[in-house]
Amino acid sequence: MRESAEALCSTGHGIDEFGHSRAAKKNNKASSVNPFLLGLVWRVLESYQVDPGDLIHQSLYRPGQAAPICGSVRAQEYYGVIANTLRVIDDEAVGVRAASVLHPSHLDIFGHAWMAAPTLLAGFHMTQNCLSVLNSDLQVHLAADSNRVGLVYQRHREAPFPGIAADCEIGGLVRFCRFQFDESFTPLAVSLRRPVPKNRALWDDYFGVSVQFDAPHNSVFVGREFAERRLPTAHAEIFERHHATLVHARAEQEASDIVTRVRAEIRRQLPTGEVALEKIAEAVHVPTRTLHRKLSQDGTTFRQLLRDVRIQLARQYLRDARYNVTEIAFMLGYCDAGAFTRAFREWFGDAPTAYRARLT
Repeated sequence: MRESAEALCSTGHGIDEFGHSRAAKKNNKASSVNPFLLGLVWRVLESYQVDPGDLIHQSLYRPGQAAPICGSVRAQEYYGVIANTLRVIDDEAVGVRAASVLHPSHLDIFGHAWMAAPTLLAGFHMTQNCLSVLNSDLQVHLAADSNRVGLVYQRHREAPFPGIAADCEIGGLVRFCRFQFDESFTPLAVSLRRPVPKNRALWDDYFGVSVQFDAPHNSVFVGREFAERRLPTAHAEIFERHHATLVHARAEQEASDIVTRVRAEIRRQLPTGEVALEKIAEAVHVPTRTLHRKLSQDGTTFRQLLRDVRIQLARQYLRDARYNVTEIAFMLGYCDAGAFTRAFREWFGDAPTAYRARLT
């Protein structure tokens, strides 16, 4: 389960003498991961005949070990385990392997809620709303039209091992769909940002479709009719109860994460066109100087978060044909479409209309 050393170095994601990703140390100070995900790492190691107990400290995870519902471990510790795992497993398709052995229990209450969802569409909505409970840096957006429904995966901060993470995340979603239907389930389309692997047939065989590599985003789509079909594993009472627990956990998570709170407030204030650090600080009930310091401690700034939120929302809105470029400009807090277009060119080297045309 090791991306090549050259690839890690080229993205700045080296490994220190303790097996921790330097990117994880730098970018994930305030991030958290559900400890049950280490159960998946445990299962992957076993599948390669590696003793998991040698790489996963007992204080982090042991099979059957009691853990609070929707609990968390520091992302730095989680990525440290991944880094150590990559030292002993040399397989470019390890993310796909992880997806293939994924079980609902590896995703804590989220996995059990997913299995009880009435439809794939309901599961997709829940994933959009609650996936951050599993990994606070991970978010997804629901994308839909009259013919298909899908999820587009994004991160607040890049994962130290982005190719492996994407293989596991997108592959895991497909595995869950197969749990609810059967092994013959295939999505309409799968896109991955990672470069084309040496043996791409492993990916095409697993997903059942020709995977688009070097894509602008990580995503998976299914037919709308398929997404709205009632699932044989549906259980309304269990789904609603678990979903409510996840929503509550997400609210607690956001209340304790200053970066997430600032992002949410930026999104709320953007359409007013008057987003400023002072206004954000007032809204999250933190003095301006304190907020500046807290963001700095988390390795970011208000200006960077504002830019990141605008980029994420611009991508989301451009996928939605209901909004024209002028409307999107105002929703992102720009005074006119020209200002938005200039900013968009700085981000992507192209105009919003050209970016939208490539999505169709």
